[in-house]
Amino acid sequence: MNLKNGLICILIVTVLSISAFNNVAAAPVSKLTSNTHSNHAGDVRGDKQQTYLIASFSPGIYLPMYTTAVGQSVNLYGILSTEPLPGNNVSLPDRSHGIPNALVFVWNVDSGLTPVVARMTSSQPDWKGMFMVKLTPEAAGVYNYQLEYDGNDSYQSSWSGAVSLTVTNVVAS
Repeated sequence: MNLKNGLICILIVTVLSISAFNNVAAAPVSKLTSNTHSNHAGDVRGDKQQTYLIASFSPGIYLPMYTTAVGQSVNLYGILSTEPLPGNNVSLPDRSHGIPNALVFVWNVDSGLTPVVARMTSSQPDWKGMFMVKLTPEAAGVYNYQLEYDGNDSYQSSWSGAVSLTVTNVVAS
């Protein structure tokens, strides 16, 4: 009987420990993360509203990869929303759930710990929760960008997945 009761106690403690561990949100180890998903929810601390962030090279269709030539400008778009955002080459959602006037950071994932630029999301109805950054690459290569929203008193933080910009030395005709 003691062995059986001991095993049951160990099992209960293990289940409670796993449950408690899964309910604790860990702080990020690094600002830069590498992943292939484009729709990441923010952390799950407190009563803050969950956020979703997506990056795209098109304002109306999710476009995670783009090719351009050295010196040619390309627009990187972001949308911050309280509703899940679609991926896989489908239309982006309506802007009614976009979060206006929020500061979003654009990171070059491959180049270190300093953001490329920070932008405020729009409060205009047609662009609510969206922003645009014009990129003009000066060298050939592949550049991976990711967006970050730090959150505030009302909204959770979130990251977008990485999007890739391939830059060639030749202008496509």
